[in-house]
Amino acid sequence: MANSDLRARLVRALEADVIGPFDPETGEEVLRLPPSRWYLTGFLAPQGGRDPVELQDPTAEEELGTEDDHDEESGGTERETEPKQKNRLPASMGLSVLLPPGPATDTVRIRVTWAEYQPEDGEADEGRLPKRVWRRVKRPPVSLEVPLDAKRIAAGVAVTADGVYLSGKLETVDIPHQGTRALALFLVNGRQPFPSGPQDERCLFQGALEITCAKGIVARPNRADGGAADWDARVADLQFRDRCEYAVGHGVSVAADLPEDGPVTTVRTAWIPCAEVPRVITGPAVGITNMEELAGLENPEDLRRALEPIPAAYGAWIAGRREIDPGSDSSRRATRDELMDEAARACRRIAEGIDLLARSAEVRHAFRLANRAMALSARKRSPERYADGSAPHWFLFQLAFLLLNLPALDDPRREDRDDVELIFFPTGGGKTEAYLGVIAFVLLLRRMRGQQRPDAGLGVAVILRYTLRLLTLDQLSRAATLVCALEVLRREDPARMGTVRFAAGLWVGGSATPNKLEDAKTQILDYKNSSSARFPSPFPLTVCPWCSEPLGRDSLTLEPRETPRQVIVGCSNHLCDFAPGRFPEGLPVLFVDEQIYRELPAFLIATVDKLAMLPWRGEVGLLFGRALARDGRSLYGPVDAALGMIPQRARTALPEGLLPPELIVQDELHLISGPLGTMTGLYETAVEALCLRGLEDGTVVRPKILASTATVRRAREQIRSLFGRERTAIFPPPVWTTARPGSPAWITTRPAGSTWESPPRAAP
Repeated sequence: MANSDLRARLVRALEADVIGPFDPETGEEVLRLPPSRWYLTGFLAPQGGRDPVELQDPTAEEELGTEDDHDEESGGTERETEPKQKNRLPASMGLSVLLPPGPATDTVRIRVTWAEYQPEDGEADEGRLPKRVWRRVKRPPVSLEVPLDAKRIAAGVAVTADGVYLSGKLETVDIPHQGTRALALFLVNGRQPFPSGPQDERCLFQGALEITCAKGIVARPNRADGGAADWDARVADLQFRDRCEYAVGHGVSVAADLPEDGPVTTVRTAWIPCAEVPRVITGPAVGITNMEELAGLENPEDLRRALEPIPAAYGAWIAGRREIDPGSDSSRRATRDELMDEAARACRRIAEGIDLLARSAEVRHAFRLANRAMALSARKRSPERYADGSAPHWFLFQLAFLLLNLPALDDPRREDRDDVELIFFPTGGGKTEAYLGVIAFVLLLRRMRGQQRPDAGLGVAVILRYTLRLLTLDQLSRAATLVCALEVLRREDPARMGTVRFAAGLWVGGSATPNKLEDAKTQILDYKNSSSARFPSPFPLTVCPWCSEPLGRDSLTLEPRETPRQVIVGCSNHLCDFAPGRFPEGLPVLFVDEQIYRELPAFLIATVDKLAMLPWRGEVGLLFGRALARDGRSLYGPVDAALGMIPQRARTALPEGLLPPELIVQDELHLISGPLGTMTGLYETAVEALCLRGLEDGTVVRPKILASTATVRRAREQIRSLFGRERTAIFPPPVWTTARPGSPAWITTRPAGSTWESPPRAAP
């Protein structure tokens, strides 16, 4: 089944559930409850009987068991002294359109459709009276030619003899042209209600109102954001200056028939608003985006030639945007210039990243290894995708994002080190791969540079955070696969990247993973000794992140068994690189807090609520580099020293501790808002203070912050409140377009559309 067909079925199922009827083909149905109880919306009550209680059938409440239960905590007898305001049901719905100038003899065609439900006796149970049911009766459509005469429209137009009528207003306006006529038309259920009892029989269900003007409906320009003080509103005003609407709904949404050629002539009401959002796809490749090819380019000039077409093409595209005139509006011109300046800055940063790769052999090596790790990870996650001989590629915006971040990650003195880099891209577009590429580079560069120091580049280098429990199995699996790839590369060159493994740690609440090794021991033994689903595996992954072999009971090992100091997770596939027979340390994924504090994995995956542990557990200081000694991959801090738990064999002293985390990544930034944002912002002050480090020249280094989102407004204000950083660099930078089909695109595009929006219909 095609995606469009599946989507249409889902929309139809939603309409059947909340509006009706259940079978749109025949339109026949019999309901065992009053239709106003069965359907949530889509009906108009009689004007005099719009209170919800007047539409209810008392017998239906008894059948459903929904009679009013008193609050047991209040004794079951107290009633509210002040009555609540009633939510009155709608008795009318309508829409407004703009019509071209013309005489009062012009007409518009109005089409009204609806259905009614009539009560009747249903089948009776044995020994009981028949139950009432409601049968749907579809009324024939009513078509009317209504003259565009203001007085006649204001007087109302009868639709039926029993009180259903059209009411409206017609005025002359000067938007968008002088003499344009504005028509507001409403379908009103003016029927007289019954003196008492349910009013469903007097309601109009599945009502629809349609207006057709042969001369065409005038497009209404969107001026909601014009001249706004808010930055996002000004950008929206510029980007969507040619977007328009053909009708406005009142108490209901609207839809318009959009022919490929000619004017729009028909609009109609829609109880469920629907809009197709074209999928954003990446633009055509520029330069070399093949990860494995980039990993193989050792010569700096070869690498430069492979990457320089990217900023060259981007710069030319930006120059083309600067030459397009947005009109005489000075505010739009100023907004355009600001957008172009931001894009030009991003282009310069990309070029600077390429220059750095050509100059620094160390950075170049880390970049090449990061490409190789990402390629290995992609092949392991989706081997079927590359079965035909194809190779993993970057999307253009992903590679550009990695390049523009290289200078600040290499030199913490750079001004853009303090920028918060916000990846703003639609869901499913590749944001995760973009920041995973940056993470791989940071982990490799830190480990390589640390081999000449006592700390050997160990400790937590990257903290990736999700919102509360929104960390999914797929996200964890992606990160774990990347760490496995880095570990495979480390084993190939331990002289350059050390003898301690790369590892990822899952630092989340105790309801998701055990915090203590004793708790892990209990859960593992229960899992091993029982086949009941009540005792699932405490390890969060169900399959090996490297070879996709299912992980079973034999995959978890306590070491040592009685008083465990670690949990080893080994793949049951003996050919896997992380099978116990090939690598005794097992998969480099830690999930027990005590083991995380001891080993300090380079890559920490956490949820923001875990920040509440900062003031309560002294071991948390180790995550921020507060270590005193190490023995292999085991590290010890002040809490261990106070308890006399640093073993004598831990001869490697760390007088300066470990480097604190250098990179913080906040996924789903838009969810860190409201009370959660307030709480998280308080902890961010402590997190940054713990991550600060000083250089010999007195420079104070703060961690680099990346964030990602698919939907956010006022991002700069939110980031300033959350992280206290003054500058936010959105990538890809929002750029204004010509808003015409076929305009050129660089980083992203929509099929058959311009860079950021689908082809609009310009206002006349």
